[in-house]
Amino acid sequence: QHIIPRLGMVPLREFTVPLVEKYISDLLTTGRLDGSGGLSAKTATDILVIIKSIVKYAEVLDAKFRCNLKGITIRADDREMRVLTRTEQDKLTAFLMQNADRTKVGVLLCLYTGIRVGELCALRWEHISLAEKTIFICGTAQRVQDFSDSNRKTHVTITSPKSKSSIRKIPLPDFLVEQLRPFMSGADTYLLTGTARVFEPRTIQNRFKKYLQLLELPDCGFHTLRHTFATRCVELGFEIKSLSEILGHADIEITLNRYVHSSMDLKRVNMDKVAALLCIISTS
Repeated sequence: QHIIPRLGMVPLREFTVPLVEKYISDLLTTGRLDGSGGLSAKTATDILVIIKSIVKYAEVLDAKFRCNLKGITIRADDREMRVLTRTEQDKLTAFLMQNADRTKVGVLLCLYTGIRVGELCALRWEHISLAEKTIFICGTAQRVQDFSDSNRKTHVTITSPKSKSSIRKIPLPDFLVEQLRPFMSGADTYLLTGTARVFEPRTIQNRFKKYLQLLELPDCGFHTLRHTFATRCVELGFEIKSLSEILGHADIEITLNRYVHSSMDLKRVNMDKVAALLCIISTS
């Protein structure tokens, strides 16, 4: 939808760094297919990764052109990801634990383990051990184009996680084990459906939005649950290396820079520590 219409018919001799730079710039300003503006930095980066892979493959085929795209990068959006306040988190938690169903338990699991929505939808009971109090993340559900002879344009499929570090085992606190127990079913069934049918990631995202509306909480994306989990862990003094592995990050820098947002309360506590130190110095 994005690459082929603009670059698909460009001869190799004309495929240059300035051409790709101009294309990426256009994506960020007018790249949306509905004509409503530019694509996000994340989407444009995903497209750039594919283009770089195409160029690398052309080099393997010994194509006669030179186009070094290593220097082309896209600056991430500076928007700060929303994190639930303690009050908002408590209110949402109480709602999810009251008259719980599979969807509510799934949202609760994301809020207190930081797993992604695709990972939640791909979670089967063979990956959950209530005895060991763990879940094993080894797949992700996503909607992809359907190239079969069916009339469907897309379908939901289970694929490998986004990276090797995303394959991980996460320990569960006791309260989550007890919330999961009533919904336990066959090993080959999915947590969210109790059957062999995969749950649509978009559906649980929409249900999460409805929960926020019912609770009269500010609107936010499903990924807010993951950011909230990471932020709460840091506030509680969680060891960063362990947190990084639970989130499935390749290194702790990703955890610190992308997912952890210090709250004003935590900043105030730390500043009070500085004030306390000054008091000690002044009285000594």
